[in-house]
Amino acid sequence: MAPAPPQLSSPPTPQERFALNLWRSRRRADLSQEDLASLIGVSRAVISPLERGLRLPRIDTILKLAAAMKVSPCVLLEGMQWRPGRYVDGDFYVEHPAARLRRGSAQGGGISRGPG
Repeated sequence: MAPAPPQLSSPPTPQERFALNLWRSRRRADLSQEDLASLIGVSRAVISPLERGLRLPRIDTILKLAAAMKVSPCVLLEGMQWRPGRYVDGDFYVEHPAARLRRGSAQGGGISRGPG
């Protein structure tokens, strides 16, 4: 039985969204956590908390993970963006994965890919 994807709170945290993106990408690449860890030169103990949404990786780790799974780093950061604030430092906006599906069905079906 395949492990379940990481659970997301509402609204999801950046750690949770990254965890889901990492989990999906690793599964699509048909890699175990051990295989992925070996490819980027770390132990499985580094990958596991990233996939459970307990930690956020450093930028060099994101680049290594993306290269090992043959995806763009953007895939691992999908659904996250920084929104600067006017009177505060700003905040992260993290989109729930189902939001794209809801937008797509509201626009007449299909998944919305955004502009461009």
